[in-house]
Amino acid sequence: TSSGGTFTDFSIGTFAATTTSYTASVANAQTHVKLTPTVADTGKATVGVRKGGAGSFTTVTDGTASDAIALDVGSNEITVRVTAEDGTTTKDYTVTVTRQAQTPPTLWSGTLTAKDLTNANTDGCDNDETTANKCSTSTTLTDDDFEFSGTTWEIRRLFSISTSGDLEVVFNNDVRTALDSYNLCVGSSALAFSSAAHASNDQRATWAAAIPSGSRWSGGDTVSLSISQSCEQDRSKPTGLALSAGASEGELIAQWTAPTGGLTVSRYEVQQKLKSAADWPSADTDVSSSSTSHTFTGLEASTYEVRVRTVYTAGGSESKSYWSAAKEITLPPAAPTDLGVREGDGQLSLSWTAPSGTVTGYDVHYTSAVV
Repeated sequence: TSSGGTFTDFSIGTFAATTTSYTASVANAQTHVKLTPTVADTGKATVGVRKGGAGSFTTVTDGTASDAIALDVGSNEITVRVTAEDGTTTKDYTVTVTRQAQTPPTLWSGTLTAKDLTNANTDGCDNDETTANKCSTSTTLTDDDFEFSGTTWEIRRLFSISTSGDLEVVFNNDVRTALDSYNLCVGSSALAFSSAAHASNDQRATWAAAIPSGSRWSGGDTVSLSISQSCEQDRSKPTGLALSAGASEGELIAQWTAPTGGLTVSRYEVQQKLKSAADWPSADTDVSSSSTSHTFTGLEASTYEVRVRTVYTAGGSESKSYWSAAKEITLPPAAPTDLGVREGDGQLSLSWTAPSGTVTGYDVHYTSAVV
């Protein structure tokens, strides 16, 4: 997990003293790992841990977790060195932890203005059309391509059949396995690419009776679409996050817009951190579903980042949306306090108590008064 979060166990297989190499794989969200070595000769042998093939070893107490070791995306070689009681004899064990690359939760989104196509009973867009009904026409499909795994994907055909409700999408690339962890999100419906029927060239995905009767497309209909790992998570994310400084010292106000789509919102979770901090906090602040704002208090003058997500009820249990994009704000320092004025020979001497936080200077103003 993150260096400041909660660590959970992961397996490297069954340990044997004669086996010196072990492997493990973790998700991209797992950013750090700890190793807990246990030696057979307690109180005699010592253990050290290091990441990579060079550098010094960090001593780890027998039966105690090591410091958090940061994981790069890809392969991470961690060496565990056991030194015998004589202080000279050593044996190395290697644990190779592979951190998976981040998979974007949403690859594409766009709005389709369905057109009556040449083929009977079909409505949508098709690049084989000779008119403005092409998917590449922005007034028909607002966006027709996206980048994924280093390849440009182009939507060449996207339509439904009004008599059956079948839906078909055709790309310029093999869709059979590449998009298996994704859905075509059509309104509130999630159509899994893994369950679609495929044509012989594997660039076509078809879902039978995907559009229910009464909701089938016809010319002029506007449809919101996306390709996402979770249609619920994608459409339940709060939007319009805005930050402002409060009326009192150290206050930061976060406001957002509730998600749409008929979801049952249980609550919101909000996080804030200093912009300079590498990791977000492991704890969240809960906000009632009846509110779309939260005020943080007791903050010093600095630059902060804030993000928010929805906790909603789906299928009888709670689920969470993706975090909103983080927004930042710089809070000004408070006014100085305990201002004191002392008269002198043609001059005034001022003193005050500085506010908390980083202060780079002061502005002093005065005016004369007729007594």
